[in-house]
Amino acid sequence: MTTEPLGRADPPEPPAPQRRVAIVPLILVVAGLVAAGVFAAVVWALAGAGGSSAPKPGPSIPPPEAVAPTPTATSAPRVAGPNECVDARGDGTGIDLDSIGLRVDGDTLQIVFVISEPLPESDSTLELYADSGDVRLQIAAAFSDGEADEFFAYRLPDGDSGDDQDDDEDNGDRGPGGGRNDDKGGIAEGQRISLKKRDVVVDGTVVVATVGKGVLAELGDSFLWYGYATADHRPADACYQPDGALVPFSR
Repeated sequence: MTTEPLGRADPPEPPAPQRRVAIVPLILVVAGLVAAGVFAAVVWALAGAGGSSAPKPGPSIPPPEAVAPTPTATSAPRVAGPNECVDARGDGTGIDLDSIGLRVDGDTLQIVFVISEPLPESDSTLELYADSGDVRLQIAAAFSDGEADEFFAYRLPDGDSGDDQDDDEDNGDRGPGGGRNDDKGGIAEGQRISLKKRDVVVDGTVVVATVGKGVLAELGDSFLWYGYATADHRPADACYQPDGALVPFSR
């Protein structure tokens, strides 16, 4: 058997070049796309579920229209408490009464006047008229330049029963609002007794006038009353019940 030498073989065709793909970055990209799709689906589902049933949040504070306006002369005054009258604001001339309240402190009666503005510099008065059925009293504080100038109690006569007995003497150091008749059976008809000016305290728009047990005893435990003010010797304002009736007082 003869053998023939092998000739030089043709080299094989080189294989097609293979592209090397980065596996790890590809996996990360695919995972990110999947996660984004899931997140978008969840957000869409929540938005669709909440849009139809979730209530819309309301305002946290009321609108300005809901705030109660400041009372004026044409508006109804606030409701008065016991032994108090409340007046509409803005209807006074010179002095504008806001409210008047009465309270008993031991053996004394305190009259609390609240006015819209401080007392004027001109002459003015703050007054209380009380009627117990048997006795009618005027309790008045007169002011000049915003300070108490006079304080007195006057028993109004029941009719034209003669000349008034006018007593302007100060009661010195006897108790608050004492009056010389405290121990002598009360105040006679038509008689005026001077009370202590220091028993009238002015604090801005609040004036507290205190009368003692002698005056309080004249009125008893219950009576009817109303308040009054003058400015520059002219009527300024009055305070009573909204229907025009006198205000009842009881301890």
